[in-house]
Amino acid sequence: GALGNSKKVNLEGKVRRPCREAVPETGCLDCGCPFEVEQCRAFATAARAVGDTGLYCWEHEGGLSHQALEDFPACYFPLESSDDVEEFLNFYDVNAPIVGSTIFSAAGTWGALSFGGGDFAVLGGSPAFMAAVYTALGTTVEEQVRTFFTGYEGSMWLRDYREGIAKPHCAWVPELLVHLD
Repeated sequence: GALGNSKKVNLEGKVRRPCREAVPETGCLDCGCPFEVEQCRAFATAARAVGDTGLYCWEHEGGLSHQALEDFPACYFPLESSDDVEEFLNFYDVNAPIVGSTIFSAAGTWGALSFGGGDFAVLGGSPAFMAAVYTALGTTVEEQVRTFFTGYEGSMWLRDYREGIAKPHCAWVPELLVHLD
């Protein structure tokens, strides 16, 4: 499984589906805040590979709330050509947010969230989208999960889980990784 030689984690019956039906698979990605341009390229390339024709980029300068989204709306970028992808990447490179960003499908089928101070991003999408992202970045979901569990949030949760703590730190971890075995 994705946890390597770690104790097997049984998530059955302990979590609800974290995403709607259109986003059946979730995972993580080692990154800084903001995303690196090459990570954004992987999202756009994977989106095009699964037939998506556009994406939104939302910078979290105003926090994460409905009000923040109204005050700082997401920018739409078409993905119909390589030039469209390059325009998005140039925009992101010049306007990379300090706090974090969300890049998501115009069709609502995938998304990537990086939020301040974290050293990872949360990804979600179809199995084809997720595989295309990881392939474009030269990594695997298993490698990314192992990296996540050596980082701050993942290692805190894993320690608490192994010690049988009823209310572990970072209790959201199982929902992030619900599709892994």
